[in-house]
Amino acid sequence: MTETVLRAASASDAGALAALEAAIFSDAWSEACLGETLASPLTAAFLLKEAGETVGYLIASYLAPEGELLRIGVHPAYRKRGYGARLMERFLAEAKRRGCDTLFLEVRRDNAGAISLYRRYGFLDNGVRRGYYKNPTADALLMRYMASEE
Repeated sequence: MTETVLRAASASDAGALAALEAAIFSDAWSEACLGETLASPLTAAFLLKEAGETVGYLIASYLAPEGELLRIGVHPAYRKRGYGARLMERFLAEAKRRGCDTLFLEVRRDNAGAISLYRRYGFLDNGVRRGYYKNPTADALLMRYMASEE
């Protein structure tokens, strides 16, 4: 069985994350944008590696008592292995550690797999931003998690 490692990411990982972003998203963040985001003291990021290859990641921003999931992704070739769940569990654990009991995220309204994952972890619908995503155009579903709703 191949070993997977989940570890904290830093600005020095921006290149690997940019390559992964390009493989996952049509609106991929640039290496410069990722580096700047990862350098923020309010940001926590995690990399998931399999056999030394970066296959998933999560970037979140925390300012107690709130946090926001900024990016999460798993390379298409590595999906359906529970990696999204591992990243979400790390996100929630870090939120608790930082004193954040209310968390937010936005997701393409047509991304049923991601929405299902977020709901499994207690996120509830909290609004819609019409036409938010481009290339292709889609609404953003806003979701919220409150620790008291566990």
